[in-house]
Amino acid sequence: MEMLRPDTSVDAHALACILYILRVGVTDQMTEPTQRGFLVFLGKQLESSDVTPSMKIAALRTLSYTLKTLGEVPLEFKELFDSTIVAAVSHSSQLVRIEAALALRVLAEVDPTCVGGLISYVVTTLSASRDNVSFEKGSNLKIELDSLNGQTTVLAALVSISPKLPLGYPARLHLKKQESMRAR
Repeated sequence: MEMLRPDTSVDAHALACILYILRVGVTDQMTEPTQRGFLVFLGKQLESSDVTPSMKIAALRTLSYTLKTLGEVPLEFKELFDSTIVAAVSHSSQLVRIEAALALRVLAEVDPTCVGGLISYVVTTLSASRDNVSFEKGSNLKIELDSLNGQTTVLAALVSISPKLPLGYPARLHLKKQESMRAR
């Protein structure tokens, strides 16, 4: 992933090459315990302050692939969850936000028990972001709009996965939708 560091813009070709190497040359060759440790490593990479958007995209995509391969969310990774994927949802790069939403979608597929909590979190944050956007000006407005965009992208990703979930999407989403409509 260090090959992606010098360039602050996203080079699709370099990113595709790195992703292929990480998937076929690294992740597919690992045993299950190693993949668990690799998830924690990827999480720590995402927490790092000197990571470029391309590196975050590669880490999130590899993290998604590894979660899908494992078929479960390791306890060690759950501790890093908020500071990694959830934090990436509000990143300034739209591509990072989209990749974070897709990673949360994979997380919901792998661990359907977390969907209710994720949707509650997203709906609550979405409501707060919507309220903040109406009051913000200047540079804070861009940050709030990025967060609002990230939250809506996550919500769309979670709703799109709901047909595959054993119980569909939580009733709270429908209740929040009705509540939101009344608030207008």
